[in-house]
Amino acid sequence: MAPFSKLLLVGCSLLIGLATFAEPQRTTYTVENRFPTWGQLEVGADYGYREVSDDRSGTDIDASTLAAEVRYGLAEQLTVIAEIPYTTIDPTFDDKERGIGDLSLGLQLFAYENAFGYPYIIPHLFVDLPTGDEDKLLGAGEVVVTPGISFGTVVDDVWNWVLDVRYRIQGDAENQFQVGASLLYEVSDEFGLLAESRYEDSGGTYSEDSSILVIGGLAYDVGEQWLVVFNAGTAVDGNVDVITNLRATFSF
Repeated sequence: MAPFSKLLLVGCSLLIGLATFAEPQRTTYTVENRFPTWGQLEVGADYGYREVSDDRSGTDIDASTLAAEVRYGLAEQLTVIAEIPYTTIDPTFDDKERGIGDLSLGLQLFAYENAFGYPYIIPHLFVDLPTGDEDKLLGAGEVVVTPGISFGTVVDDVWNWVLDVRYRIQGDAENQFQVGASLLYEVSDEFGLLAESRYEDSGGTYSEDSSILVIGGLAYDVGEQWLVVFNAGTAVDGNVDVITNLRATFSF
């Protein structure tokens, strides 16, 4: 085989590999073992909506966020993340506010998995920069650092379990402990059903008390490069009445 033909064959194999092994995240409250491959780029849009009771203002708030997301395979086991949100805050008895929220930057390290792909351990770190206006409830008004770690496994090839522990470190506000849990049932290779929950200690954006959030939804791989995730829920303990989220991700 001619050198050019060999080079072309290797190049095509790499491109096919990138398209085949695109694995965007399906869970919301945890980090599962689905990463872009080395040099691969994922872009996405995430729309979220919440109805909450704000302890600070004493009013009900409709908060919606449309975020642009990027994930990049920096190395074989390391992924970098960036997210910039555009947020709308609509209080019941006050003016509506719109604007850029806090820019979030993150790292996810695929630290361990056994020969079968599970169990696995994923340390992660997120840093939120104060690009949003705190007075308009669009941002925290300070740098927030959130280290965490995810533990996951698969049972009977279809039940995906993930536990995620995080600690949100804030300068002026009280630090916040978070524990998330996700269960995904793989109906097929393309379609999965999701149930998730997260405990949030006091120190949140709208509440001074702890809360427990629960959501359920579905994840669907559209072809080899698109992933669509939808979920909805509420707080079984806390001041959140409604949670909805729609996310679409495209892998190059």
